[in-house]
Amino acid sequence: TVIAGAIVAGTNSPNGANGAFGSASTAIVLGSGSTGVNDAPAILIGGPFTVGRAVSVGSVSNSNAYTPILGGTNTSGTATFSAGITLNTTATGYTGITLQAAPGGTVNFSGAWSTNNKPVTIGSAGNTGTVRLTNTLTTTGTVTVNNGTLTLGPSGNIGTAGSMSPLTINTGTVEIATNANNVFGGSGGTAAITINAGGVLLANNTSSNATNLG
Repeated sequence: TVIAGAIVAGTNSPNGANGAFGSASTAIVLGSGSTGVNDAPAILIGGPFTVGRAVSVGSVSNSNAYTPILGGTNTSGTATFSAGITLNTTATGYTGITLQAAPGGTVNFSGAWSTNNKPVTIGSAGNTGTVRLTNTLTTTGTVTVNNGTLTLGPSGNIGTAGSMSPLTINTGTVEIATNANNVFGGSGGTAAITINAGGVLLANNTSSNATNLG
């Protein structure tokens, strides 16, 4: 359990085998009953490594407003969270999850998402690298890009057909990858895609695959 501050993986952390976070096969818990107001408990990857254990956020009762973080400190190469990430509702005060990458680095999220409609924020002050989604992330709590780049890789979706996720791009970029077959905002819903001053939506899809912008 990460109560406050950051724990950094300096090597791979496979599920059920020895690694940076031990050999357990249970989920790593982010935030506890002791996490205080304005705390930012974080799991970060410090290089081109993979964390293969699931992450469970906000699973312990707590009404404090805190900001859990997943990301990387790598300034080159790709760090990967390959297992499922669950944003629980047991803790009522935490403000969703922030996904971030250091300048020059990429952090890939390839596992399944269970957001329980909590908001998701991309980037933070000084963390202007690339966050890459290669799975479907759906939430009615809004995906907000504040810094850096959010890349939707092949099969990387924000929302599903008929279940749109609101997206706001502030000072950052959302990039649709080449050869992707993305659902971007869903289809048949009413959730908005908002691009504010300083925000960029970049479509690099030059293949015959479809990019659905809602």
